[in-house]
Amino acid sequence: MSVVDFPEIEGHPFAAGEPDLDVEADPSVALVETTPPATADLVEWTPERAASLVRAVGFALHTFDPATELDGGAALWRATAEEAEEIATPLSRILARYEPVKKLAGVVDEAELGAAFVSYAKRNMRERGRVVLAAKEERREVFGGDGGED
Repeated sequence: MSVVDFPEIEGHPFAAGEPDLDVEADPSVALVETTPPATADLVEWTPERAASLVRAVGFALHTFDPATELDGGAALWRATAEEAEEIATPLSRILARYEPVKKLAGVVDEAELGAAFVSYAKRNMRERGRVVLAAKEERREVFGGDGGED
């Protein structure tokens, strides 16, 4: 593998110009002209991917169920590792049978990440609300009035 030297642009120390690539002298610097086509067949439903789906669905249910805010509700809908594994093994076999669902195997990681971010955002927005309300209450106690802006 060769190293390509990007020339500095005069007067701009953090900018680089286009390198002078001599493909005939060094074929390793040639640009790839074609890329292999991405197909859904590259990713299959495995028990691990199905377990990710189970956890993502659990995250979504947990996020949207208001009962998770009640005492004892912190674990509602969150699949344990054992539950996810027990569900995932037969689920992966079932999902592998249906052509339309096969294509979804490649986006399980993204779906699980999205569900986790939604849960994270909901928790932080709820906590932010508590912080703001506590600050308003403290201001009301110190200054009197409604605790709002003057």
